[in-house]
Amino acid sequence: MTGRNTVIYPVRRHFVERPVEKIHTKSHFRPPSCAYRRASAECEKRVEAFFAGNVLNPFLIQRGLREIAYGDLSLFDSPIVLPKLRPIDAQEHEQRWKELSACILDGDMVTVLDQSSTVSRLISRIDVGTWSHTAVYLGDGYLTEAITSGVIERSINVYGKQRYRLGIYRIPGLPHENLRKMREFACLQLGKPYNWRGAAFVAWKKILGLNPTLSRRFDLSPNDLIALSHLRLVHVV
Repeated sequence: MTGRNTVIYPVRRHFVERPVEKIHTKSHFRPPSCAYRRASAECEKRVEAFFAGNVLNPFLIQRGLREIAYGDLSLFDSPIVLPKLRPIDAQEHEQRWKELSACILDGDMVTVLDQSSTVSRLISRIDVGTWSHTAVYLGDGYLTEAITSGVIERSINVYGKQRYRLGIYRIPGLPHENLRKMREFACLQLGKPYNWRGAAFVAWKKILGLNPTLSRRFDLSPNDLIALSHLRLVHVV
């Protein structure tokens, strides 16, 4: 419910906004059994930004609706989680890349979409999200990631071309000790083969529309992981 006396709600894979009086006249719509929850104007804007500015990952929608229902609106403090990427020119890309170099920290998760790759765009579409690949930033300009040849460490500058869109995610308030252990774990994975079986398993479940098993570490796709976690988006290239 917005301050304009309208309702924003999902229809298939997108959101629509309709006046309340028109919603109540639809034969297939049942009015809610409880009173509408009103919020401050500033909070309303953040909630609207959440539902209008994110790719409609099912888990992210569920989190948003659950927090509204229970009155915990902390999710909307930083409403953009899986951003809808708009085209940017070379100049803006260069500026965003400079800003990335200034804000990225050790332990940040780096997400990637290769706009020139049909496979990359297909993965993000099937995954119902923004990104198709993830890496972990180790510091000093290097990150570790799993590619088809295995788990490697390389310079983040490989993603400096305009064809790549990047998102930087961070766990707020991560203790230094936890960050050290995370880096050590990432380094231990170097040289290991790519997990083709796990990737195929996740893709198969996505295609069938099955929910992931959260207790299984490899059963979460990149966008589902972001939607279900407390990672915060700090920068987009």
